[in-house]
Amino acid sequence: IRWCAVPFHALTAMCLSLENAAEEHEHATRVAIRRWLEYSDQKAATWLVEHYRPVVTRVISRMLSEPAQVEDAAHDVLAHVFTHLRRYRPTHAFAAWVTTLTRNLVLRRIRMQRRYQRRVDMAVSLETLHEAGIEPVDGDSNELIERRDAGVFCLGQLRRLPTNWVSIISTLLKMLPQQLLSGKWRRRLKG
Repeated sequence: IRWCAVPFHALTAMCLSLENAAEEHEHATRVAIRRWLEYSDQKAATWLVEHYRPVVTRVISRMLSEPAQVEDAAHDVLAHVFTHLRRYRPTHAFAAWVTTLTRNLVLRRIRMQRRYQRRVDMAVSLETLHEAGIEPVDGDSNELIERRDAGVFCLGQLRRLPTNWVSIISTLLKMLPQQLLSGKWRRRLKG
């Protein structure tokens, strides 16, 4: 174990000065918020952005990988912070409020991107199924997604088969819905 050469009373003084600095920073933040809300003071807004943009960027960069997305999300979050600044309650640290707000907004952004990507994938898959002659049944989106996934899997398996087998199977698939509707298929399975 290596002992620190700094005396105990010096460490205590350093801790107290750090606490005082944190308190002073929080006080300056509250003053800037009040000046922005009451007077629309641009210097106060600039001070808030300069001091809290690194906090926002750090949280976002842990959640998103691309620098362009991080920068875009940081801009959106800071705009959201300023439009919802009246909701901030000074009973908590402003940095904690900004961090929570940032996290929630980025999670919402990620969910929206995933939904959008899922819709794009579904549209591409449905187009592929349509080209293969398989039409989805109208229904709820979960059923469509399940059918799409099954159809994509089937198409992947069909691509592995020899060409002459694919034509035979696609002919059978085209005949299958007609036989299911007429009831002949059920009679053949039972009989």
